[in-house]
Amino acid sequence: MRSIDKISLIDHENETMGPRAQPHMYPVLNQLLTALVPGGLGHVAVGTSCGGSPIMFAANGFPGARQVFEHGADGAERALIGYVEEHFHDFQVGEIVIASGDGAFVDIAAKYQSRGTKITVIANRGTLSHSLRHLADEVIYLPTDWQLTYAA
Repeated sequence: MRSIDKISLIDHENETMGPRAQPHMYPVLNQLLTALVPGGLGHVAVGTSCGGSPIMFAANGFPGARQVFEHGADGAERALIGYVEEHFHDFQVGEIVIASGDGAFVDIAAKYQSRGTKITVIANRGTLSHSLRHLADEVIYLPTDWQLTYAA
């Protein structure tokens, strides 16, 4: 079985509180997440539910990351989960970092956790799913004012 140390799934819409974050927020979010996760982010995939500008801004803010998107409600979550399932289903994964508080990630997190994968969740306070919080091996909360503090 092939292995990978760390995969980070970035649902920027959840972390920035909306699908249409300003262009400068993506590199700020990247820097903040990289600082919060010991050892860095590893292999990164950034998901969005909007095509066009958000994909371009995410690509600029997360250089080298895989950009995935799917239209509609929970599109970013579905795109990220589909990406992991398609590309890493037969990998031994050391850690999955989920930068989202969305409960849509519970099933994929539980699946990999049952294989011995550490699950780390990074979320805004007040937006973290109860189920995802209890499943996670580690929860890191974003600073409340990160968009103001880190964008300055």
